[in-house]
Amino acid sequence: MSGESVGAAERVSIHRSLIRHFAVLRRPQNDRDVTDIRLPPEHLARFGLLPGQTRMVELPGAARVWIVPGSLGAFLAWEKVPALGRAGTVASVGRICIHGLWGLSEDPGGNRWLVGLVPDGNDQVTLVLRDGSKQSLETVEGVVVITQLEPVHAIEFRDFAGAAQHQLC
Repeated sequence: MSGESVGAAERVSIHRSLIRHFAVLRRPQNDRDVTDIRLPPEHLARFGLLPGQTRMVELPGAARVWIVPGSLGAFLAWEKVPALGRAGTVASVGRICIHGLWGLSEDPGGNRWLVGLVPDGNDQVTLVLRDGSKQSLETVEGVVVITQLEPVHAIEFRDFAGAAQHQLC
């Protein structure tokens, strides 16, 4: 599993599938991407994470989300509630390209919400509600935050090859 250069020496170790299937990792970094995220040491080595290549996405009315790519996987971090700090999740490249990268949080009031990163081609995801109805939710650079998780049964989106995927909640 090797990385691929996309024009900048710093990106050599980001796995080529992450670069190819997630536009957020192809965009140049900017001042907003700089972060002080403290990654678990075991994740740094196991997934070849590259904190210097972090990208931050800010969703309207939602917490900021950071994507830390690597040579073998990626880490997704987000603000739970600013006063409580950050939460995160990690997965391998293969899993991310097919299933996306999803993490669950809970606020002090017990409300659960889901943060996700989906591959290119998903300008929106479809929420399948428990009553069988569906609702579309736009993504920002492939990132989605679902703040009212209780009525959601599943999330529909497309994987890197365009095949339908379903994430159960």
